[in-house]
Amino acid sequence: EQSLSSYAGLAVADRTLVVPDHRGTLYAFDAISGKQRWKMLGLVGRRLTKPLCVGSMVLVGDDEGLVHWIDLESSHYKGRQSIDSKGIETPLMLKEGIIYILGLSGKVVALPEAFFHQNNKVPVKQ
Repeated sequence: EQSLSSYAGLAVADRTLVVPDHRGTLYAFDAISGKQRWKMLGLVGRRLTKPLCVGSMVLVGDDEGLVHWIDLESSHYKGRQSIDSKGIETPLMLKEGIIYILGLSGKVVALPEAFFHQNNKVPVKQ
């Protein structure tokens, strides 16, 4: 058992629970045993959204308007994309292979799921 404080909520992928704490540390736990699988400190100081698990990645938005994607198994940082300079607070949503992101300025961005699984950038649809 481990206690932590989170305002964002958690995401579940297979046997992994992913949750950010109130400081911006991102944790992954085994859903069956409850044991910590990894802890990522690279986003400390940012107010993170509820995570979204997409295939082998976990995505989170932050108060600076960035979406970050992290490898679900290893916790390796894979990339980030600027979405809205006013920030992101609402959870990212996945529907039919498209990830929808709502920024605080009211901007809605739709990115194909494949965007997060490739190294090159694709145009952002707004």
